[in-house]
Amino acid sequence: MAKLTEGLSQSQQSIMQAVATLLDKEQLNDLTITKVCKEAGVARITFYKYYATINDVIEATAQLKVSELFMQISDDKIEDLDDFISGLTLRITKSKSSTKKMLELNMSHILLVHFIYATKVYLEKSNLKVTRTKLNFFAGGIFNVISEWVKDDLSLEDELRQQLKEIFEYMRLLSNH
Repeated sequence: MAKLTEGLSQSQQSIMQAVATLLDKEQLNDLTITKVCKEAGVARITFYKYYATINDVIEATAQLKVSELFMQISDDKIEDLDDFISGLTLRITKSKSSTKKMLELNMSHILLVHFIYATKVYLEKSNLKVTRTKLNFFAGGIFNVISEWVKDDLSLEDELRQQLKEIFEYMRLLSNH
């Protein structure tokens, strides 16, 4: 699997990294394009070549990180539901800080789109069919459970796995109707 950053220029990658680094130290409201450019080692004109605002950089970074996370899920072989849930929780655990930051920065819409995708992948690999409405409903439930788990600093992993298992088992039941 090719990394998604291969299509980005070195300047874009530097700007994204600079924003991520600065957000670990400062609040979003305190970030300026000048600070980002200084941290990234690029000129303002270079920043504006790729992005209009700092929020554009954050959105692009979030899209990239979440896409990489869920591309891994689509590459997984799903032997059973427990394997899928274990893979999902492991990947979320590995990207805990960026996932939490996205939730704090109100970027949950990006995560939700990808949870819909991951749920669709699971359904397809399990030969289950549900309507788009049911898919969105289940993905929303999965998103809410995982969001709360990330906000709680990933405590109670067994409880999370049980909640996810219940959602997926209910989805499996409804796919037959």
